[in-house]
Amino acid sequence: MLLYSEDIKSTPVSQMFLFLADRALNFEKIIKPLTGKDISIVQDRGFLSTIVYQGVEFGLGSDYIDNLHKVNGLYDIYRQSHPH
Repeated sequence: MLLYSEDIKSTPVSQMFLFLADRALNFEKIIKPLTGKDISIVQDRGFLSTIVYQGVEFGLGSDYIDNLHKVNGLYDIYRQSHPH
């Protein structure tokens, strides 16, 4: 609703928090239970796309996005599911 409403105009910050909420749910309910199993997980959106879109394109800055992922624990989950 927030992204596509004609009555309510979204902002880069509101979009970013919607994506963070969606990502947290996705990691908790889908990715995390599958981590460590002998399967591959492929997803087309995530931490890096938020840095690009909200951080760079919409001007929030990559440090701002990075810090919010660290504060809410998504950064740790991301790092666990994307080992070097």
